[in-house]
Amino acid sequence: VYNDKKDKGQGPECDYGFKLIIIGDAGAGKSSFMHQFLEGRFRKQSTHTIGVEFGTKIISLGNRQIKLQ
Repeated sequence: VYNDKKDKGQGPECDYGFKLIIIGDAGAGKSSFMHQFLEGRFRKQSTHTIGVEFGTKIISLGNRQIKLQ
């Protein structure tokens, strides 16, 4: 997916975008995994997630910007 949003005339926000879905049993650690990836640390205490949780991170791979949602 190409993201054509412009960032103050500097070109596209990213070169590619991917939407990921993490599924698993209740209590498996899906939200903890996501927070560790986004923030670089696990939460010490966490409550059960009811519904869905969203997060976004832009990573660099070579000279490409990739948006993970």
